[in-house]
This record gives sequence, structure tokens and C-alpha cells, in this order.
Amino acid sequence: MLQIKIYQLRSMHWGIIFMNIFRQHFKVYFVMTFLFCSVTSAIWAQAAAQPQSAAGNSGLERRRRGFYDGILLISMMKGVTMATSGSYIDHEKLYDEQLKDRIRSGAVQQQWLPGFDQVYFDAQYIPRDTSQLDMEFGITNRLGVGFTAMQFGIDVLRQETIPGISYRKEVVDPLPVQRSLFRGSLLMGLLAFHPMPERILDPYVGVRAGFLGFVGEAHAGIYADPFKQTNEVRNGIGTAAGAAIGLNIHFSSYAGLKIESAYFREFLKSDLFSQRTMNTYHVQAGFVFSYNSISDSVQQRF
Repeated sequence: MLQIKIYQLRSMHWGIIFMNIFRQHFKVYFVMTFLFCSVTSAIWAQAAAQPQSAAGNSGLERRRRGFYDGILLISMMKGVTMATSGSYIDHEKLYDEQLKDRIRSGAVQQQWLPGFDQVYFDAQYIPRDTSQLDMEFGITNRLGVGFTAMQFGIDVLRQETIPGISYRKEVVDPLPVQRSLFRGSLLMGLLAFHPMPERILDPYVGVRAGFLGFVGEAHAGIYADPFKQTNEVRNGIGTAAGAAIGLNIHFSSYAGLKIESAYFREFLKSDLFSQRTMNTYHVQAGFVFSYNSISDSVQQRF
């Protein structure tokens, strides 16, 4: 039993390390993906030993527009988180409400404002920009599988109890300060259905599920803990699942425009809490590239 526990702890430890590395180097993965595609194409071109006519036919096959069996699509998008909900957000709003009541009642103090009334400003929750990388392979003319890497965040503009100043009476910020409530990195599998194959307009619906790592500032309870030095979330991990609807516009056989709206439900755990949930809604736009057409063009050049 002890060995099983040790194995589980080690597995969680390495999972946390992986998500932290992924979160810190997310932008580098975009560049690495294109470098991988270019290098693979060059190697393939040099190693290929087929007649010119066969290569030409293969090139025509790869240069079809739209979604089809055997295509590999690589897409990158940016966007915004439109709305958030769930127990993670509800708990923080409840914390804000009780802090507001305690400021009004004088249970907390603002020592740097002598002679002035206690002041409180309503907290504002601010969704941040999102970034997403998709790789999708067509296993049939209408069905694709792949993976998604995504980052998104939520900030909060709030007054906060300042830890470590007094153990007898809480001291709060005189004015709201913008803080990072949540910064998450997701790695998910993708299953998508394309009802109109080999068309310039390529609508699709998809489902995703996978894992995430996150950091931020949150609270274990609805009252501040005077013995905690920080409210930072450490070792935040969890799972996520969701659905999306989108549209690829294939302007050419090489690249096109991608638009997507998605919903995710995240199940979170960390050193501060055992289980909380969050629902997020995202709208994004970006570009989609056909690896098949690009690699074929590189092959012919070399």
C-alpha cells in the first residue's frame, strides 16, 4: 500500500513539472511545430524515390481544398474568454462579499487612512486573452482526430487582506489591486466532425478532453488566514472537457481562416482546495495550414 502511495505521489509530481514547463514555454511550441514540419518535409523530399509522374499525381492529391481523408491541419488562434462561472469563481465572489461586510462593520482596518471612513470597491473579474494550437488529422472524409494546446487566464481587480501585518486585526488594501486569479494551460485530445468535406467553407463541430495545470491567487475559505504568507495557488492540476463549433475557410490549398467558439468545464484541485469547478466560454480566430500541401510544395522545390 505504501509503495502504491509513493508511486501516485511521484506520478503527480512529474505531471505538475510537465504542466509548469508547458505553461512557461507555450509560445515556443508554435515555432517548434513549424520547424518540425519544414525539416520533415525536406527529409521526406530527399528520401523519396518515386517517378516524377507519381510525384505529380501525389502533389495534385495533396493540393485539394477543404477537409478530406489523410489531411493534416495545423491551426493557431487568439481570442478572448467571454464568460466564467463555477464553484472556483463563486467561492471567490463569496470571499469578496464577506470582506465587504467586514470592512463596513469595522472588523478590518485601513491604518493608512486615519480620519477617513473605511472604503470598499466592488471586485471586477476580467477575462484575459487566449491562445490555442491545434493539430488535426483526417481519418475519414468527415472525421478528424488530433490534439489541442491552449492557454487562458482570468484577472481580478479587488481589495485584499494583506497577510503578515497583524494577527489580531486584518488590514486591507486602501484601493483595488489587479491580481491574477487564474492562469491555465490545457493539453487535450480532439475529435471533430466535418459535414462538408472538400469545400472551401468547412464547418465543423468537435469535442475535447484532457488535462490542465494552473496557477493564480485564491482562498481556501471565505475568511483570510492570518498565518498564510501568500494566497498563491501552487501545484494546481485538473482535468477539462468541452465542445466547440467552428468554421475553416480554405482560401487556398495551403492556408485559410479559422473561427471557433468553445465551452470547457474544468475540474480543479490544488494545495488550497481538494475540488472545485470552473466553466469557461471562448471565442477565437486565427489561421489554418495544410501540412500536406506545404510539404508537397517543399518536396517539389528540393
